[in-house]
Amino acid sequence: MSGGAGYVLSKEALRRFVVDGIPDPKMCLPGTVINEDIEIGKCMENLNVTAGDSRDVNGRGRMFPFEPEQILIPPKDPNFWYWKYLYYKTDEGLDCCSDNAISFHYVPPNLMYVMDYLIYHLNPFGVIRAQRLPAKLKVGEFMPTPQEEVPNSNEDSMDDDDRLNKTTTNETLTEPDAREVE
Repeated sequence: MSGGAGYVLSKEALRRFVVDGIPDPKMCLPGTVINEDIEIGKCMENLNVTAGDSRDVNGRGRMFPFEPEQILIPPKDPNFWYWKYLYYKTDEGLDCCSDNAISFHYVPPNLMYVMDYLIYHLNPFGVIRAQRLPAKLKVGEFMPTPQEEVPNSNEDSMDDDDRLNKTTTNETLTEPDAREVE
């Protein structure tokens, strides 16, 4: 576990930390510590909080202890601590990271501005971003389990010419004659 990219705790885990962990120095070390992520891990283990798997359905990571460049273009040193202690081995390069990454650590301020632009402002030509945020849930309500989309029959067997013919029309558009327009 590396805590630099942040933590996601359930309500119950947070309750255990505040009510049972912080007041008891045998459960959680009091005060400021150097390696807070290691201590939080020990504390959560003492509180019987199980660490979850934050990877996506393709096994790609969502929370990273480095800036994106260091994950997307990893160092080639296999003895580097991250690659040595990584619980789930990951692919290198563009297949390393989830399309729904949550956080990166050690991101310098200027890179944050670049990432903000790329994520929230850039609209590459031809890419339509029609995704809406999910509806707000009420207390005690849960998100529905995601369902995999099943393609329509024969859609995958359609070649480019069929798609082109399906989406185009043979009608010839003509401009009205100026004498016909009032």
